[in-house]
Amino acid sequence: MKRFFFFIYGILSYATFLIVYFYFIFWGNNMLVPTGVDYGEQRALLPSVLTDIFLIALFFIPHSVMARKRFKQWWTKIIPREIERSTLLI
Repeated sequence: MKRFFFFIYGILSYATFLIVYFYFIFWGNNMLVPTGVDYGEQRALLPSVLTDIFLIALFFIPHSVMARKRFKQWWTKIIPREIERSTLLI
């Protein structure tokens, strides 16, 4: 029964990833989503650049930490090893 729930969890995690990934692609190409990268008002350059740097750091810093062996050893004490990668996709 445990394997079944892990399997369903993996499927749902992967489906969530695909939805977000394809939404990002469509948003970047202004297709099939209510808003797009080219919509909205133009703002000042400095706040926009600082916001971009913050968002990039918000993505890359946790992913850099999560890639380390020490983090993975600690992480598998909290969640089972079988769903480790599925959890990191979210």
